Amino acid sequence: MKIKQLNIILLLLTISIFSCTNYENEKYTLNENEAIIDIIPDLIDLNNMISINNYKSDSLNLYLNSTLNNENIAFTEQFDSFLDKFENDSLKEMFNREKTNFKAFTKKSIKPRNLDIKIKYSNLNVIIIPSYENSRNIIQTYNEKAEIDKNIFGSLDMSRIIFDKNYEIGYLSYGFYCGEGCFWSSNIQIKKINGKWKISETYSGGIA
Repeated sequence: MKIKQLNIILLLLTISIFSCTNYENEKYTLNENEAIIDIIPDLIDLNNMISINNYKSDSLNLYLNSTLNNENIAFTEQFDSFLDKFENDSLKEMFNREKTNFKAFTKKSIKPRNLDIKIKYSNLNVIIIPSYENSRNIIQTYNEKAEIDKNIFGSLDMSRIIFDKNYEIGYLSYGFYCGEGCFWSSNIQIKKINGKWKISETYSGGIA
């Protein structure tokens, strides 16, 4: 009984932390921009992909959707139907936690916004492209540009980030397309560790 009561208290605390946030203020946007810059190399597994594919160029190009789009959050519409399929209590608990953490997306509390930053790494150029209706058009843009751009690395579609009140934990979804038969997407948790944002937990997602 005590464990059940503790879980309820933790759930209520999580809801209260994320329910009173102003997602549009300057402080929130600055923290979101900082996190995006930190985590992009991890989202696309940059160093490992360069090693596996033997990329020689020091000017690889990543195409990034200019809109942080919340419409394509992995599996959020099927949270309840997925829960019914889990017989393992620990999996149900994990999925319930994911559902709670991503509630701002499913409740549409946090609105999409356009990126207004420049992003560049020593071994990757990030080219922000105009917003499209969905990630399929990002993939189409990738395929069209790949015909003429031999340095193309892939295309990335990201959601907004839901932060805790101290900007130490965040939740988001993303999809990365790196060519035919090369795609992955996930709902993830990120944490700020030693001043840098890192992926700390992976939830629902898919890979091809």
